[in-house]
Amino acid sequence: MAELNAKLEQSAREIVELNSVKARSQAESVEHVRQIEEAESQINQLTKFKQNLGKQLEEAKAALEEETRLRAKFQSEARNFQVLLNSLSFLLDVRHRLKSADSQG
Repeated sequence: MAELNAKLEQSAREIVELNSVKARSQAESVEHVRQIEEAESQINQLTKFKQNLGKQLEEAKAALEEETRLRAKFQSEARNFQVLLNSLSFLLDVRHRLKSADSQG
């Protein structure tokens, strides 16, 4: 009987220990689930951030392309105005010379 009681007590201790291990395992499992959910939330936030950065990059590229196009247009117009200015300057000089020649002759 004493041996049976010793075995029963040993079994009871093992049950208590197993229940303790089970409780720790469940607590760790809950913590791991929380960490996974937190990581998923961070991934979602980073994905949105990445998408926003991508959108901003595309907008910046489009703005740069537009600025580049306008700059080329303005440079072309400036060259055209310079040619026109040179032509008008030449014509003004010719007119001035003709007037000078008329007044001398």
